Amino acid sequence: MAYSPERLAEELKNAHGADLRSVILYGSAAAGARHPRYSDHNVLVLLRATGAAALAVSAPAIRKWEKAGNPPPLFMTPEFLARSADVFPLEWLDMKEQHRVLVGEDALASLAVNPRHLRVELERELKGTLLRFRGAYAAAAGDTRRARELLIRSSSTFLILFRGCLRHLGVVPLPSKG
Repeated sequence: MAYSPERLAEELKNAHGADLRSVILYGSAAAGARHPRYSDHNVLVLLRATGAAALAVSAPAIRKWEKAGNPPPLFMTPEFLARSADVFPLEWLDMKEQHRVLVGEDALASLAVNPRHLRVELERELKGTLLRFRGAYAAAAGDTRRARELLIRSSSTFLILFRGCLRHLGVVPLPSKG
């Protein structure tokens, strides 16, 4: 049996009790558009505290989660989430648009993101992604299979960035299809 996001959320709830504020599934899986080969189950875990002792409580569930082929969740406090909206506006806006609360409160619903911070992150991410893409394409050029895989793997990153560009221009992007 697969280790589902719902199962992870329930195990984290049992492990942390009242110290667990939220477990939120975000991205294509939350939108119902997850591709089994190219998409991950992205999970945000909000805890009262994120010190070593608090994170260690999560270890049994996270080991099972990773063993099932999933990336580790993002662990943070609600305060960290709110205070980092200036640094991660693109990511937090995407999460706000495509998420499903598995346990606890919907901390993303009330999250304030200043759109002015979006331009700086978009420029840095677009330029960095383009630089990495050029290097990867140089290695894949002439190899149709490698070039195709590169395009497929890169498409979700570029789509996220293009959605951010639309937001920056004041256009509400259509829901992602994964």
